[in-house]
Amino acid sequence: MAAQNTPAPAQDATPAPPIAELRDIILPETLHSYWLAPGWIIIIAVVLLAAAGAALLWYRRNKLNQYRRQAVALIEDWLKHQNPNASVTASQLAELSALLKRVALHSGERAEIARLYGSHWAEFLRAKAPGAISDDNLTLLSEGEYQASIRTETNCQQLAQQCQRWVQEHRAGRPYEVTHATV
Repeated sequence: MAAQNTPAPAQDATPAPPIAELRDIILPETLHSYWLAPGWIIIIAVVLLAAAGAALLWYRRNKLNQYRRQAVALIEDWLKHQNPNASVTASQLAELSALLKRVALHSGERAEIARLYGSHWAEFLRAKAPGAISDDNLTLLSEGEYQASIRTETNCQQLAQQCQRWVQEHRAGRPYEVTHATV
């Protein structure tokens, strides 16, 4: 038997496309750690703490000044029951002076403030909010309630506005020293 010479199978003359040689993409493993980098977590924590601190300061300040808002509302309510253009009477002066004293007692040294009257009371009002109440009205508030009749050009509207300004502007929490021997 004769060996048959069989031709070898023919190879393709065209090379395979390069895309066929690519391998599949290897996906990274799923991360099971924090969703943010530690730097971002620190930044978020600092911002949240600052916001909480600012909110706490606002709340405390709001609470500390609540008595001021209530006093201003009481003066407005008082004025609604008065004739705003009429002259001030001794009983009206006593009411406003008592309201100012309540505000002062709330915000300062109770023992020192409670015994103030007359010119010492006027000096206290002037010292706590300079310029809020005119000198004439300070005299009225400190001495007018003790007089039987009052002659003044001040009307209820003006006096109420100045008392409201005193309530809003007075410096609270600082001790007031009585400099006179007879109090």
